Amino acid sequence: AKMSQWKSRHLGAVITVLCAAAGLWFPSSSLAHDPMYPKLGFHFRLALGGDIDGRGPGQRDGMDPGFGGGVELEVPITNHFSLGGAVEAYGWTVARASGSYNVSLDLLFMPRARIPFGDHPWHAEVYFGAPVGPTISVPHDRFALAVGLSPLDIGVGVTGGGRVGFRLNVNDVLGFFADVGPMIQFVSFSHQSDSARSEVWHYQFVLRAGGSFGLRT
Repeated sequence: AKMSQWKSRHLGAVITVLCAAAGLWFPSSSLAHDPMYPKLGFHFRLALGGDIDGRGPGQRDGMDPGFGGGVELEVPITNHFSLGGAVEAYGWTVARASGSYNVSLDLLFMPRARIPFGDHPWHAEVYFGAPVGPTISVPHDRFALAVGLSPLDIGVGVTGGGRVGFRLNVNDVLGFFADVGPMIQFVSFSHQSDSARSEVWHYQFVLRAGGSFGLRT
């Protein structure tokens, strides 16, 4: 009986220590320090991608670089969900030629699932986002030659994808974040000289990194 009591006490002590350690490393959302005010973020954007054949000749498959940046606003709704929006501008290489870029502007709606953890003054989160929204693309002359023989007007379309990321906030105001994920962009370009259209599916694997600032009220 004494041996059984000794084992029970030690087992209880071990469970208590494990629970305490788990609480420190993976606190519940009620203990996680996550201020519920909007955050304004600025980021750089690097990508690898290419074009998938659409309705138009001469399009190609590849993994070419792209770069750009953007600004975003995130508004927490609960500890585990937020809504936001972003404007991203970037160039993507065309026709495998250095210095020849289409320039795109994405207007994104960004719902996000969040897993916050940490305690005051620092806190962090892992997040999963699904950005989607309209896109505008200004074609380079060499891209126009690749998909047709006439100049192209500005293209319009839609873009969307997924992201997984991590943000570390050093205090209630300043934070740093990075995320990665695929994006697919559909753009329809009209030809200036006739009624024909060239449609492009452009895919990218995107890495973003930047800083965020809490907008305290």
